Amino acid sequence: MGFKKKFAIASLFLATIVNLNNQSKANSLKNIDGKGTETLYVFLNNSYSWKDSKGNKYVIKKEDCECSISTSSIQRIGINLSPGKKPRNIVRNSYSAYCYLKGTQFTTTGFKYVFNKGTYCNEDNRLCRAVKKFGLIKKYQREADRLNSEENDRQRAFWNETKQNDDLYRELRVRKKLCNNASGDSASLNNNECVFYQMLRRDISNKGYSLPPY
Repeated sequence: MGFKKKFAIASLFLATIVNLNNQSKANSLKNIDGKGTETLYVFLNNSYSWKDSKGNKYVIKKEDCECSISTSSIQRIGINLSPGKKPRNIVRNSYSAYCYLKGTQFTTTGFKYVFNKGTYCNEDNRLCRAVKKFGLIKKYQREADRLNSEENDRQRAFWNETKQNDDLYRELRVRKKLCNNASGDSASLNNNECVFYQMLRRDISNKGYSLPPY
């Protein structure tokens, strides 16, 4: 076999290997997104990139991402049975991990745009995949869970104490009414209510609560 013929066969074999390698790499990048549209995505070191169904490319770098704890509050007004009857201000806090990302969009027409977006990572999307890959959000999610657990304990303790306070003031009002209505055959019983009333007032004072005018 002549040299030229051997060289031609070797070149053909090499081209086949290169084509198979390129096809394998392309297949490894293919992915079907939530809408069933074929896209391309890849992680390279500290960057995350993908292409949308129109061929636009998006690139996010780890150094352009940051996460923090987001706090939201719900305020409610409740009835207060303590002296003065001022409305009871009730605030409940909720904590979530939130990440800010800055990236670059490369359009198919050759334009380049910078975009800024954020995600709570409460659903699977490109932004959430990026910060998870970068390892940025996990510790903030743990911290948010810890803060929410503490808030639940605080709310539970608040409502337990509130119920105890309201029960004391409600009972004090009832005993005071029975004490004031002492007459006839029920005078002896109502006198006992007066004793219970004074004992209850002393108990409320010892607990550090404000005494009502009645």
